[in-house]
Amino acid sequence: MKQSENIAMFLKFLREAEQDCNVAASQERDADLAVQDVLHRLELQDDGYHDSAKLALALREIRRERRAARDKHMILEPIARWCQKNQPFVKQLEILLGEVRKLERSQENRHYNDRTDIISKTLVDIKKEQPEAAPSRITG
Repeated sequence: MKQSENIAMFLKFLREAEQDCNVAASQERDADLAVQDVLHRLELQDDGYHDSAKLALALREIRRERRAARDKHMILEPIARWCQKNQPFVKQLEILLGEVRKLERSQENRHYNDRTDIISKTLVDIKKEQPEAAPSRITG
């Protein structure tokens, strides 16, 4: 794995943590509103047994979804807060990522131009010393 990939993965983690934190907070708010809708329905309407049971089951499911969203939000919120507080550091990491990627690309396309004639002289001398192989004859 390239070094730039490690930096890129960390930056991606930070961005996704912020986004996921916002999504989880929104899901938690939506679930809170849904809970209030069900509770008000149970409080204010005279639904029959079966409808009340359906509402109770819906309430349980909504509360479970809310709990999952809240837990996720609680875990991601400190990361998102850190990202906001340390925005200059995150920008520096993005600049660092660009520099590392540039260096990695330059190393991938590396070539060297000879500055002297030592290679050609040496290889020419070696070729002169080796006897040429005679062409082989196949008889048969």
